[in-house]
Amino acid sequence: MTKQIKYQKPNFEQRWSRAESFPEFQDMGKTNWKNFAGTGCKVHLSKIMDNINGLEPEDIDVLKKAKVKDQIAAGIVEMPILVKLAENKYEVVCGKTRISELLKNNQDPLVWVIDISEMMFLIRPVC
Repeated sequence: MTKQIKYQKPNFEQRWSRAESFPEFQDMGKTNWKNFAGTGCKVHLSKIMDNINGLEPEDIDVLKKAKVKDQIAAGIVEMPILVKLAENKYEVVCGKTRISELLKNNQDPLVWVIDISEMMFLIRPVC
Protein backbone atom coordinates (compact mmCIF):
# COMPACT_ATOMS: atom_id res chain seq x y z
CA MET A 1 0.00 0.00 0.00
CA THR A 2 1.32 3.43 -0.90
CA LYS A 3 1.46 6.30 1.55
CA GLN A 4 -1.31 8.87 1.27
CA ILE A 5 0.21 12.22 0.24
CA LYS A 6 -1.43 15.60 0.76
CA TYR A 7 -0.41 17.97 -2.04
CA GLN A 8 -0.06 21.66 -1.33
CA LYS A 9 -0.57 24.41 -3.87
CA PRO A 10 2.81 25.71 -5.07
CA ASN A 11 4.42 28.68 -3.36
CA PHE A 12 4.58 30.97 -6.41
CA GLU A 13 6.63 33.55 -4.51
CA GLN A 14 9.42 31.02 -3.89
CA ARG A 15 9.19 29.52 -7.38
CA TRP A 16 9.64 32.82 -9.21
CA SER A 17 13.39 32.29 -9.64
CA ARG A 18 12.69 29.11 -11.67
CA ALA A 19 9.78 30.64 -13.56
CA GLU A 20 11.76 33.61 -14.81
CA SER A 21 14.00 31.25 -16.77
CA PHE A 22 11.03 30.89 -19.14
CA PRO A 23 10.76 33.68 -21.73
CA GLU A 24 6.98 33.64 -21.31
CA PHE A 25 7.31 34.79 -17.71
CA GLN A 26 10.36 37.06 -17.81
CA ASP A 27 8.50 40.21 -18.81
CA MET A 28 5.59 39.55 -16.44
CA GLY A 29 7.49 40.30 -13.28
CA LYS A 30 6.96 38.49 -10.00
CA THR A 31 3.54 39.95 -9.11
CA ASN A 32 1.97 39.17 -12.48
CA TRP A 33 3.61 35.75 -12.47
CA LYS A 34 2.04 34.92 -9.10
CA ASN A 35 -1.40 36.02 -10.33
CA PHE A 36 -1.10 34.19 -13.65
CA ALA A 37 0.35 31.01 -12.12
CA GLY A 38 -2.49 30.95 -9.62
CA THR A 39 -4.94 30.38 -12.48
CA GLY A 40 -3.43 26.94 -13.12
CA CYS A 41 -5.01 23.64 -12.18
CA LYS A 42 -4.19 20.31 -10.54
CA VAL A 43 -3.56 17.32 -12.80
CA HIS A 44 -2.38 13.81 -12.03
CA LEU A 45 0.99 13.31 -13.68
CA SER A 46 -0.12 10.03 -15.28
CA LYS A 47 -2.59 11.93 -17.50
CA ILE A 48 0.16 13.94 -19.20
CA MET A 49 3.30 11.87 -18.52
CA ASP A 50 3.98 10.93 -22.15
CA ASN A 51 3.84 14.58 -23.24
CA ILE A 52 6.36 16.15 -20.85
CA ASN A 53 9.70 17.59 -21.97
CA GLY A 54 12.47 17.99 -19.42
CA LEU A 55 11.16 15.48 -16.92
CA GLU A 56 14.44 13.64 -16.60
CA PRO A 57 16.10 14.64 -13.34
CA GLU A 58 19.37 16.47 -13.68
CA ASP A 59 22.19 15.82 -11.23
CA ILE A 60 20.00 15.74 -8.17
CA ASP A 61 21.31 17.67 -5.22
CA VAL A 62 21.67 15.30 -2.27
CA LEU A 63 20.23 17.85 0.18
CA LYS A 64 17.27 18.56 -2.08
CA LYS A 65 16.61 14.83 -2.45
CA ALA A 66 16.76 14.33 1.34
CA LYS A 67 14.34 17.23 1.85
CA VAL A 68 11.87 15.70 -0.60
CA LYS A 69 12.17 12.29 1.07
CA ASP A 70 11.37 13.97 4.41
CA GLN A 71 8.31 15.65 2.87
CA ILE A 72 7.08 12.33 1.47
CA ALA A 73 7.62 10.64 4.83
CA ALA A 74 5.60 13.43 6.48
CA GLY A 75 2.89 13.02 3.85
CA ILE A 76 2.87 16.67 2.67
CA VAL A 77 4.43 17.71 -0.66
CA GLU A 78 4.24 20.94 -2.64
CA MET A 79 2.96 20.31 -6.15
CA PRO A 80 5.58 20.58 -8.90
CA ILE A 81 4.81 23.20 -11.56
CA LEU A 82 4.51 22.42 -15.26
CA VAL A 83 3.54 24.60 -18.19
CA LYS A 84 1.32 23.49 -21.03
CA LEU A 85 3.03 24.71 -24.20
CA ALA A 86 0.64 23.17 -26.75
CA GLU A 87 -2.14 20.59 -26.93
CA ASN A 88 0.12 17.65 -26.05
CA LYS A 89 3.32 19.34 -24.96
CA TYR A 90 4.30 20.16 -21.39
CA GLU A 91 7.51 21.28 -19.70
CA VAL A 92 8.62 21.19 -16.08
CA VAL A 93 9.15 24.59 -14.45
CA CYS A 94 10.17 23.19 -11.08
CA GLY A 95 9.84 20.01 -9.09
CA LYS A 96 11.82 17.37 -11.01
CA THR A 97 13.24 15.99 -7.76
CA ARG A 98 9.77 15.85 -6.20
CA ILE A 99 8.37 14.09 -9.26
CA SER A 100 11.24 11.61 -9.37
CA GLU A 101 11.01 10.72 -5.69
CA LEU A 102 7.22 10.48 -5.71
CA LEU A 103 7.31 8.12 -8.69
CA LYS A 104 9.92 5.98 -6.87
CA ASN A 105 7.39 5.79 -4.02
CA ASN A 106 4.66 4.49 -6.33
CA GLN A 107 2.75 7.76 -6.30
CA ASP A 108 0.84 9.40 -9.15
CA PRO A 109 1.77 12.95 -8.19
CA LEU A 110 -0.56 15.87 -8.47
CA VAL A 111 1.15 18.61 -10.45
CA TRP A 112 0.17 22.24 -10.98
CA VAL A 113 -0.27 23.02 -14.68
CA ILE A 114 -0.18 26.54 -16.07
CA ASP A 115 -1.56 26.79 -19.60
CA ILE A 116 0.58 29.14 -21.70
CA SER A 117 -0.32 27.57 -25.05
CA GLU A 118 -2.17 30.71 -26.18
CA MET A 119 0.87 32.93 -25.67
CA MET A 120 3.42 30.56 -27.20
CA PHE A 121 3.23 31.86 -30.75
CA LEU A 122 4.02 35.35 -29.45
CA ILE A 123 7.17 34.32 -27.59
CA ARG A 124 8.84 31.28 -29.13
CA PRO A 125 9.45 30.89 -32.85
CA VAL A 126 7.58 28.13 -34.61
CA CYS A 127 10.03 25.75 -36.31
